[in-house]
Amino acid sequence: MSPHVFPTQIEPFKWAELGFVWQGKVELSRFARVAAEVVPPHDHQAIALDCKLYVDERHIAWLDATMSATLPLTCQRCLNQLDFVLDTHVHLAMFTEEKYAEKLGRDKDEIDYVILSEAQVAHGAATIDVLDLLEDEILLAMPLSPKHEHCELKVAGAVQADEVVTEPKRNPFDVLAGLKLKD
Repeated sequence: MSPHVFPTQIEPFKWAELGFVWQGKVELSRFARVAAEVVPPHDHQAIALDCKLYVDERHIAWLDATMSATLPLTCQRCLNQLDFVLDTHVHLAMFTEEKYAEKLGRDKDEIDYVILSEAQVAHGAATIDVLDLLEDEILLAMPLSPKHEHCELKVAGAVQADEVVTEPKRNPFDVLAGLKLKD
């Protein structure tokens, strides 16, 4: 495998014991769900990634990753491009069963962790797609409804507040007053 290509499927526990470290850029097209949110074309866009797998003194496998990029999103107010600066860090414990999460102790509720599914643990070797995990974290870091802080939207036909002309309110019963006089 080329050192510049991020691996797709890995055995996280085995690679954590080996102290896997990877640093480089991953093409945005490898993150399909993120690419769907980004303004096209995104052929040459990439996310800078610094990733590390390791095992700590409690024998817990950890995934540490830092991701950064400038992603062109669509502002939901003015529909123009909005450059979102992605800068997120992931610190994630990995387990094969929920019971092993007890190793985290009282910090269990404050630490992010993932339980690998039975399908991933089949045949004794748990393999995961690390990019899927990282893509989830990118999506969580992105705004649900991206908006510029101050949009200067000029809409054709829009009326400014000082241009509004107030008409006197008409009484709908004025028509009846004319009928009464004809008697």
